[in-house]
Amino acid sequence: MSNFAKDRIFTTVMDHLIVQNRQSYDTEREICVYKHKDGLKCAIGCLIPDEEYSPKLEGMSLFAEDFLSLCPTVAKLYNKPECDELLLDLQHLHDNAVGEFINDKTRDLFIDEVIRIGTNNKIASIVLERILNKIRNKKNA
Repeated sequence: MSNFAKDRIFTTVMDHLIVQNRQSYDTEREICVYKHKDGLKCAIGCLIPDEEYSPKLEGMSLFAEDFLSLCPTVAKLYNKPECDELLLDLQHLHDNAVGEFINDKTRDLFIDEVIRIGTNNKIASIVLERILNKIRNKKNA
């Protein structure tokens, strides 16, 4: 997978997380979900086309054979060995957050984690800087 493709995945997921600014979390089951009934999506959920989404996916690992058979687009475009670490890092960024991702108290920690993910996954510096500027400029809700 080219760095361009990884840059695109990073940009797509980060743009989504910055706008949504909170977890896709099912309080009844106490788990993060790919797609929430209220329209929220996790880092991986935003990559799943609506026509391929099924509630059966919830609780499945992104790398599970059943997940990949239900989501051929994700399997084809994103399930590459070169991309595994990036996808897991983005999923953990979403899943480990509490409350808003970006506010006056959490902004610096969120930025540090985004820099770590971008650097470890060799995201183009111009792409990483654009995302960091969006985070820095995001207004509190």
